[in-house]
Amino acid sequence: MKALLSIIVVAVLMFAGTSLFAQEKETDWDAFGKNLVKGIESGNEGVRQAAMRHIILYNQLYPGKLDASDAVWDIMKIFRTHKNHQVRRLAMVALFSIGNERAIFLLKRNVKFEEDKEINKHCYSLIQNFYAQQEKKKQKKDEALLATKDD
Repeated sequence: MKALLSIIVVAVLMFAGTSLFAQEKETDWDAFGKNLVKGIESGNEGVRQAAMRHIILYNQLYPGKLDASDAVWDIMKIFRTHKNHQVRRLAMVALFSIGNERAIFLLKRNVKFEEDKEINKHCYSLIQNFYAQQEKKKQKKDEALLATKDD
């Protein structure tokens, strides 16, 4: 039964992924995000990794459209407990890609306790990048406000 569910989730993720490139305007981002969350919650390791890759990819291609914030806790669990360093890095970048304060807070907390120096360095770099992006957004908003006040 789990194998069948995993195959269905992978098929849905693949179909949704290819159709997103073809038809951005007709994309149901909420449904796509929910399917990715289901993929993260799946018991199948391959489906989990594919879902994390999709989160990273589509948040890069279409910033602000995909909401996978419901998967933050599950991805953090993968990041903290997985034995494979590559999967841990994938989870770390997926958390950064989700880009909400809760995900970054969890990464920030983990920096204090991380034993792997490479992962710690990458995590710290992602956290700095997140706050730099937030600062740029704030500056753009401030500039826009000042421009409207001048008119």
